[in-house]
Amino acid sequence: MKNCCIALFLFLFMSIHAQNPIDDFKKMSETNPNQALHSWEKVYKNADSKDKINTLLYVSQAYLLTGDHKKGMAFINRAENESGSINDPAVTSDVLLHKSGTYAVMGLLAEAEQYAREGLETAGKIEDPKIKNKMTGDLYYQLALYDILQKKTEKPAALLNKAFKFYNRSGLSEREKLLRYSTGYYNLGSIYLDTQKDSAYYYFKKTVQIPDISSNPFILNLSYNNLGVLEYQKNNLKSALNYLNRATSYLQKVKDPNLSTNYALLSSIYDKNGNQDKALFYKKKQEEFEKTLNNSQKEAVKYAFTFLEKSRQETEAKAGRIKMILIGACVLFTILLCIILYYNRQKNKKQKFLYENIIKKLETKTISDDQGHKFPSKQVKEMNIPEVREKDILEKLKKFEETEKFINPKLSLSLLASQFNTNTNYLSEVINSSKGKNYNAYINELRIDFICSKIINDPAYRNYKISYLAEACGFSSHSVFATNFKNITGISPSDFIKQTKDKKELIY
Repeated sequence: MKNCCIALFLFLFMSIHAQNPIDDFKKMSETNPNQALHSWEKVYKNADSKDKINTLLYVSQAYLLTGDHKKGMAFINRAENESGSINDPAVTSDVLLHKSGTYAVMGLLAEAEQYAREGLETAGKIEDPKIKNKMTGDLYYQLALYDILQKKTEKPAALLNKAFKFYNRSGLSEREKLLRYSTGYYNLGSIYLDTQKDSAYYYFKKTVQIPDISSNPFILNLSYNNLGVLEYQKNNLKSALNYLNRATSYLQKVKDPNLSTNYALLSSIYDKNGNQDKALFYKKKQEEFEKTLNNSQKEAVKYAFTFLEKSRQETEAKAGRIKMILIGACVLFTILLCIILYYNRQKNKKQKFLYENIIKKLETKTISDDQGHKFPSKQVKEMNIPEVREKDILEKLKKFEETEKFINPKLSLSLLASQFNTNTNYLSEVINSSKGKNYNAYINELRIDFICSKIINDPAYRNYKISYLAEACGFSSHSVFATNFKNITGISPSDFIKQTKDKKELIY
């Protein structure tokens, strides 16, 4: 049962640390969670942005109290999402504190510790020193409790002392400090109860000696009861009787399952002292109390003994799931990698093939009438182009291609016709019939062939930007050049440059 109490106080601590305008709703979420779940939407609607987040945190708390961990986590995640729009480290660290506590309640202590440490990092950015110290203290307190839950006996005391130093500079009320001090010492005593009895006795004794500890009767009386257990184990029956009697009435009032141990030890002590009437009285009390334990209380007792084992199994199961996910991810990554490598290989083969075609075209290119593409003569005659004029235009086109006049960005069909002393209709039809393309396509191909030749033969061109290459061969823009280059050659300018560099490196 002691471990169950530790988890319970971890959660109660988390739920009371904030101070805000919706304290009434917070109190309702702690004392009457079902009512809080029916009324939260109205509270949320009327709250400002920060109190909306607090409302979501308290709704999460209410769901956790009713045992609905899934919805509790859903509201924590919603609060975390909304806190992102505020960009306030105090709000963000508060959400991380609650998220950490929620994971701890679910037994996911590794995740709880991770979020607590994220909260510590965020809390360091809070500007208000009191809020910063309070939040930092709360997060160190959480980490101490996680170590206690995992039975790490060396670190919790140091973490709690660090938390208390921050509390002393935080402006916390005495009641808030009292809660933290008393639960911290009590939890330390609980973890040492089975292994280091002297340490357990020290912390329980320190708990009951805290000033005004009576304002926290639950912790006070559980500490008295555990002191009685320890005194009984040392055979200090008088002291054991004193502590157990102090705890009995409160344990009876709250019907705490520890009352069964209390009755059993009182019966044994009176039996050893020879007071058979009281021994029998408490023996019957124990039997009656155990009969009255309802199913939920019995489950709570059972849970106390299986809590750590269940946590361990869940952690192992989660590790197994993560392992399977990682294996699946590795398999998927391998498949994707193979697909990508195959695709790149095919792409490279295609680019290499296209590149070689460009090289062959440039090497074998001639501008002769015999290599030109002509439409049937009847189509030419239909356009009424005299044969002499046609040959004259073809001859001038051949000489034109041997120059670099086509890289002039201002060159047009009318300007070229003027230079050839012909009209645009004749020139256009001769280009169509002999080259198999219109004027624009013809000029664009000349420009692309020109720049390809430059890239192949002049190393400097392989290092120029695409925009410069476009300008160098007469195109008005980067995009127009890239589009025409790809349409004419089948590959992009950058891929063509890469193929050229690769080939030149192999040669040298």
